[in-house]
Order: sequence, then structure tokens, then C-alpha cells
Amino acid sequence: MKKLNFSRILILVLSIALLIGSVTCITAMAQESDVKGGFREVSVSYGDKVYIRVNVNATEEEIKNGDVVVSYTLNGNQKTATYHSASANGVYVITEGIAAYDLAKEVVFSSTVGSEQVEEGRKYSVAQFLYKKLYTDNTVSAEYKNLYRSLLAYGEAAQIALDQDKDNLVTSSTLAYTSNSNVTINGAKFAFAPAADVEITPVWGVQLTAEEVLLGWKVIDDGESKDEGLTFTCSGVVEIVEPIIGVKDTTEYKLVNGDFENGLEGWTVVGNIGNVSSDKNYWVGDP
Repeated sequence: MKKLNFSRILILVLSIALLIGSVTCITAMAQESDVKGGFREVSVSYGDKVYIRVNVNATEEEIKNGDVVVSYTLNGNQKTATYHSASANGVYVITEGIAAYDLAKEVVFSSTVGSEQVEEGRKYSVAQFLYKKLYTDNTVSAEYKNLYRSLLAYGEAAQIALDQDKDNLVTSSTLAYTSNSNVTINGAKFAFAPAADVEITPVWGVQLTAEEVLLGWKVIDDGESKDEGLTFTCSGVVEIVEPIIGVKDTTEYKLVNGDFENGLEGWTVVGNIGNVSSDKNYWVGDP
């Protein structure tokens, strides 16, 4: 049975490869970095296989000589991304081909310059890219939308046929995104699932209510937009406390007749303490 399913998948692979033709690269902007070894954009390359590309601030020589190293981890295996091409904005490095049943798996990227860590924990997946292009990019043509849906369906079919991670199917994923500049989701503008741990965090110095947070983000679940019944963890809220400027009116805290200007008004004499005076200096001439 496994052989029959694999044959079907192989036919589907060839069909998609024919549909795609030569390698095509579509770019999705990420948080840009001008630091040496920093990441600028992420894209997915299609051909006989599907890859993830990262544009890194480096030169071709620095990548090939190992001065700047971009590594990635998938399924617990760490590998080094290889040089792919150069552009005016930097150098593209590329992963190995991503297996169909791994389309939804997060690939974790990092980079080092010499022995110094520059990037760490940048996560991305092919399915995340496909979901973003399908549901947040209005410029995608109908032809490419059909391609993206075909790839997602292919990934699901591969997971089922090969009995790989069927509890987290590619098309059972969730994309959460925000247009609120005061909110980040899992530390970025987009968060992709299987994301049971969607963490919505207001930016530093902004106090938000739950209602304001809900207004600031959206969810696409299995290709459908949902805007009710959302659950989230809101953390990292920092409330700015303004310092007191000027002199606070402390009248209510002052003792009545504290300097005895009015004799013993407000005071009770206990014991034989002698006379009480409002004078501030005593025995001035006595050193």
C-alpha cells in the first residue's frame, strides 16, 4: 500500500514540476538588517524541489570562504545553507530541497560572522510562505494561487500517504497576522502554525486592553478568516509610570502646629517636660 501511495505522490511531484517549469523565486519581505550577516528577506524557490532562500547581508566571497555562515535546523538536524546567487541587496543562500511532508515544519535559521552570533532563532516554513501569499497578498495572480493551493494539497497528501506527522497536516495550519503597529505576534508581524502557542505582545511602553489586542490581529485558519472566539496569551506589557514633577501638596500629611507657633495647639503634653517654645535656635552663643 505504501508503494502505491508513493507512486501517486511521485506522479503528483512530476505534475507540479511540469506546472512550475524552471526555478521560480517569489520573495516575501522579512525584517531587514544592515548588520553584516543579518537577514533581509526570505523567499521560496520552486523547481523540481521546493527550497527556502534567505537574503543575507554578505558578499559571495564571505559566504563561500565561510566568513559568514548561515545555518538552519529542520527535524533536529542542523545544516549549512549554501550559496545560491547574488543581488544588489546581498547574497542569497539556500536550503536543501524541503520534503513534501515537511512543508509545514518550521525551519530555524541563524547566522554567524567569524565566531560571533548575528542572527538566531529566525523561523520560517514553506507552508507559512504559501499561506501568506494566498491570504495577505492581493497582487498574487490566479495562476500562482492555484500553484500555492496545489503545493499545500500535495504536502497534505504526502503526510497522509507516508504516515508523516498526520496530526499537523499542512492544510490544517493557522496564520495569524497584525496590522497594528503596537502589537507583535510571536515577536513578528506574522505567526504561522501549527501555532498552539500564539503569543501576542504589545510593544514596549504601550498598555493595551484585551479588546485593543483583538482589534490588532487577524487569523486565517484552514484558509478561512476567523474573527471571534480567539484565544491568546498577552505578555510583555510595560506600563510607563511618569515621575512626579514639581512639589506635591503635602498639607494633609503635615502635623498641626508642628513648629509650636500657636503654643500647644494640637499637642498633648505627657510628663514634666518643661516649657515648649517655637524658637529654632538655642544657646546661639555657646559653642
